[in-house]
Amino acid sequence: MKSMRIRKNVKNLSFDEKAKFFNAVLTLKNRSSVLHPDDSTKNRYDDYVEIHLNAMMAMSMTNPAVDPNWYPGWAHNGPAFFPWHRQLLLQFENDLQTVNATVTIPYWDWTDNASSPFTTDFMGSDGEPAPPENPQEPEKVVDGPFAFDGPNNWTVNVKDDNTIPNFLQRGLGRMSNAQNLPTVLEVQNALAPLQYDNPPWKLSSAGFRTQVEYRLHNLVHRWVNGTMMLAASPNDPVFWLHHANVDRLWANWQLQHEGVCPYLPTFGAMIGHSLYDQLIFNSIPPSPWSGSSSAASVLDHHVLGYTYDSEPQQLAFEVPQPMHATLTTKHIVSKFPLMKEINALTRKKKNRRK
Repeated sequence: MKSMRIRKNVKNLSFDEKAKFFNAVLTLKNRSSVLHPDDSTKNRYDDYVEIHLNAMMAMSMTNPAVDPNWYPGWAHNGPAFFPWHRQLLLQFENDLQTVNATVTIPYWDWTDNASSPFTTDFMGSDGEPAPPENPQEPEKVVDGPFAFDGPNNWTVNVKDDNTIPNFLQRGLGRMSNAQNLPTVLEVQNALAPLQYDNPPWKLSSAGFRTQVEYRLHNLVHRWVNGTMMLAASPNDPVFWLHHANVDRLWANWQLQHEGVCPYLPTFGAMIGHSLYDQLIFNSIPPSPWSGSSSAASVLDHHVLGYTYDSEPQQLAFEVPQPMHATLTTKHIVSKFPLMKEINALTRKKKNRRK
């Protein structure tokens, strides 16, 4: 029987544990891609960046205030925000463990300065100083294991557009609307709502999901600035530490509200966001990993085989049987704007290689 994985607070990591984590990440950057098995220029780490980028691109480009058919995409602005990222983190952690079975994803507790991952022996520091004429500007990260000019030559390959540089950028606390990280009180307030989400099940609909996604999660992305502000934000490996803490807050909320339904809605949300809908990670083959998942299948992280070092005890949920069919990949392309464009672009790249 496998032992439970323990995801640790950054401040509780030894130097050796930090090194094992970033070395496993670097190894994935040099492994063959699953999404592009015939392309030697692609790698396994960048598969995850591409998945996240495509999830953002699946969002409707129309104005949600006037478009009744507006779609939130696969992973954001809707109920699937927590379960989608939970599954993404789990699969990434599974890949890390093929490199080193002792590695788990640590979490960055934004409310505690001692938990900061921005050190030269871990995630690297802030970007270089911004120019006086533009103090909010993010700049190149020049130290740590993910520096472009360092021995590992960490390179940004998957980009939002061609204007993005091929090096990691940060600008910690430089943005005028994100000068401070979330406080303990702000986290407590985010955990207070009794309902996970509410109609219309998208954007800033009232509930716990919105409190964390909009008030905390988005703020931290802005605070880090630079690469973390982009759809391809996993290019900055601190993405995983940030989202491990987001995932931990979902676990904390479940524990704090034991008698409350841990996920809503059962049905009626946008495609991919109801309890038994298949979580969407790709629109065309190959799949990034074997099997499929739904919000229902990932509600209890203990069942998935991991826990957090901050947890006082385990908590399991009884999930009712689905009352309607699970949607499959064939339903996806027609429902999501820009998926046809993504597919066409992929086909063009394959044709060029031939």
